[in-house]
Amino acid sequence: MKLQKVLLTIFSASAIFFMACQKELSLPEGPVLPPDPTPVTIDSTDYLEKIFSIDSLSGISDTTQIVDFVYDASKRVTARIIYVHNILASTYTYSYNGNDTLPYKTQQVDFENGMPLTQRNDTTRTFYLYTSDGRNLYDSSFYSVHNMNNGQPYYQLQKITNRYEYASGRIFRLSSRQVLEGTVPVSATPSYSVDTAEVDAGRNITGYKHYSILPSGASQFTNLYTYTYDNKPSPFAKLSNFKTLDPMASGSQNNKLKIHYEFQGGTLDEDLSGRYLYKTNGYPYRLAFPSGTNYYHIESYIYKTL
Repeated sequence: MKLQKVLLTIFSASAIFFMACQKELSLPEGPVLPPDPTPVTIDSTDYLEKIFSIDSLSGISDTTQIVDFVYDASKRVTARIIYVHNILASTYTYSYNGNDTLPYKTQQVDFENGMPLTQRNDTTRTFYLYTSDGRNLYDSSFYSVHNMNNGQPYYQLQKITNRYEYASGRIFRLSSRQVLEGTVPVSATPSYSVDTAEVDAGRNITGYKHYSILPSGASQFTNLYTYTYDNKPSPFAKLSNFKTLDPMASGSQNNKLKIHYEFQGGTLDEDLSGRYLYKTNGYPYRLAFPSGTNYYHIESYIYKTL
């Protein structure tokens, strides 16, 4: 499997347990990282409007995915809508308190094969708590799935929580997941995982590690990413909520050039050097992933003025 296919696929525990995980992983302590810069509001151009994903095989192109971004009058993202082969696949809605630039709640709905809501849908509602300088402190999600197909009802409700800590050049996250109710066995205790991210001076994620916590309390390596970047602004550079909602995944200010992925079964590498086309102001408008002799996956970025 090519890396681009892998890449296209985001608590309740005691402080003692969290510290034990940190000791297990040998995580250094240090000063808190500086807060994110104030979102740009003077320059009203280059707000991401659409992302087109195009697969090209032997010169024949097919638009496989479209992502639409919706903004309010305060230039905040209020919705993200994803279509796969022109069929509605996912919707994300973002809710804000007053004039806050960071949402207090998101709702994600994933549809399966364009089925109506009454047949199959996965819904995740997430609530966020931030530090005084606008960093993620804690979030709690409730994930529910309903499937009424073929006369075999299936239902499950999960609670997923994340707690974040910050040190010199690093972000730590402790996550828990627990099945609360449903047609599947209910979890007596949550399952835990720990993520660590390395952050450079430009606030790009240069490394990311994921560990599962076993019932014994020991950590088990799951996967690892390392990245290098260009010096151009990312298409998401002005979207403050995307920089903050999942700091492990979307906090980068620049564009990834080299990606190294390690997992229990091996490693994968992707070199995107020379694959971006940039506007005169540095924002990318196209990225092409080559795969084999005749196949390309292309992402096109469309911007708008607010």
